[in-house]
Amino acid sequence: MYVCMCLCGSVQVSKCIGVGVTVPSDHGSFISKTGSSSDYRFYQQKLRSMSSTSIGQLMADMRQLVINLQTRERATDSALAKSQIVNDKISGMKEYQEEVANMNDCWRMQGRRVLVAGLQQENRQILQLQQENRELRQALEDCENTLQLVMQKHRDVVTKLAKQFLLPFQTSIARDSRNCEDSINEKIVNLSRLLNECLADGESVSNHDQELIARLATENACLRELLNISTHNEPNIAQHFLDLAGGGIPNYSNGPTTDYDKKCEQSDEATFTGSPLLHNKEDIRQNSILMKKLPDTIIKKNAMSHAQGRKQCAK
Repeated sequence: MYVCMCLCGSVQVSKCIGVGVTVPSDHGSFISKTGSSSDYRFYQQKLRSMSSTSIGQLMADMRQLVINLQTRERATDSALAKSQIVNDKISGMKEYQEEVANMNDCWRMQGRRVLVAGLQQENRQILQLQQENRELRQALEDCENTLQLVMQKHRDVVTKLAKQFLLPFQTSIARDSRNCEDSINEKIVNLSRLLNECLADGESVSNHDQELIARLATENACLRELLNISTHNEPNIAQHFLDLAGGGIPNYSNGPTTDYDKKCEQSDEATFTGSPLLHNKEDIRQNSILMKKLPDTIIKKNAMSHAQGRKQCAK
């Protein structure tokens, strides 16, 4: 509804809430498009009779009317939306009915009995398959239970066998380890004893060698003193020692061989064939010659015995 209102005088309304209002500038009139001239005249007379104080009440009424119109418009929009939804549902139902009618026509063409027989056969097959499925499921559960029972028995048997054989095996391992440790300890003790014996033998041999070397050094010093003394008494004694060391025949420059030389030769033969020491204080020269030869042989023998002792210690 469109309403136009114009107020005479100084009061003019240019806008109302929710309603389009136009106010002519040449004359004042209240126009309501209702479709009849009698209504127009009625409202014109009504407006003229109104005073300026009733215009506010009129504006409030018009505002309430506009609000009511807006509410009704929203209700109309919601009703239109619902009607559209209902229309869509009706169209869907019509399509469904058409499809059902088409299917019924097809069934009538093929024969309803054949279709029903096929459906019944399929239903029986489905029921048989379901029953077979239930039986298979029950058989599977029975098999699982049986297998679980067998595995439990197997675990019990394995546990018993382990308890029976594990303890003797552990005891045998412990006994073997103790025997091995005992044998190793015995070998270590024997080896340590052998090492101690070797060290003791080596120390004894070394001490014996040191004592022999000290004794020989003392004898050598004494013999050198005796040699010096004999050199003062007999000047040719040094040449005689050199000849004996070289393995030749003594040759003196002072003259032919004397009884002294013969005695020296006899003393040499006695040295190589007879006793190792000559304790003859009367002939100092023979003792000096004999002691000159003794240290080398004794040292060699001692060296050989020491080497043999070292080999035994190494073994």
